[in-house]
Amino acid sequence: MLIEDGKTQREQFSMHEQIKIKKKKINYCQIEDKNEHQILNSSVDEAFINKLNKSGIFITEVEDRPSIFQTVALNRVILECKSELDQLVEGLQALNVHTFLINNPQVFEECFVADIKDPNPDDILNLLYVDYSSSNKTNEELMYSFFVKYIKTCEGDRLKKVLSFFSGEETIPSVGFTPQPCIHFSSSLYPSSATCSFELVLPTSHTSFDKFKASLDEALDSNGGFGCR
Repeated sequence: MLIEDGKTQREQFSMHEQIKIKKKKINYCQIEDKNEHQILNSSVDEAFINKLNKSGIFITEVEDRPSIFQTVALNRVILECKSELDQLVEGLQALNVHTFLINNPQVFEECFVADIKDPNPDDILNLLYVDYSSSNKTNEELMYSFFVKYIKTCEGDRLKKVLSFFSGEETIPSVGFTPQPCIHFSSSLYPSSATCSFELVLPTSHTSFDKFKASLDEALDSNGGFGCR
């Protein structure tokens, strides 16, 4: 590599990237501090907005900030180093290590997934946002309070079943889920789910916590962690 002022081009590029990253960190903090419906262009430079738009993310208001962090994580972890990752795969395949890894992912899981841990009640509750209807909100709020109470009494494998019920996963990925998991409601007797879109549908037909709990237990125990209708 060419040397300029005692630094290689790679070192100079690295310094430039650090400055850009530092600037973006300031922007992220500004975004995180906003708590009202404000246009984010005041906090994020135009080039960054254009980059997000090219990725299919169109930022308009503060509610969109999870999309910002998700997109940046994807870009930093995978897209910006894809050529290096491709070279790694090619090198691993020389001894068939890559094929073995693909066929036996659990063997290498701790090498590639950070902070593998079982979910706790707060993890589950913080993961889900609630989509109330305008026509039945009071009853839905009651059902959600039952759900919170149910989750608070769960631990270990039970919480894994709850997570698997609406996501198909027993652990929460380090970058979370996209789209964000959501709770909906229906007038059915049992909960259901759509694991592809991470949707949990809670029943609203129960008048007591005990009946609500029994319906969740039956759904989880009878269906291997996936919803029934």
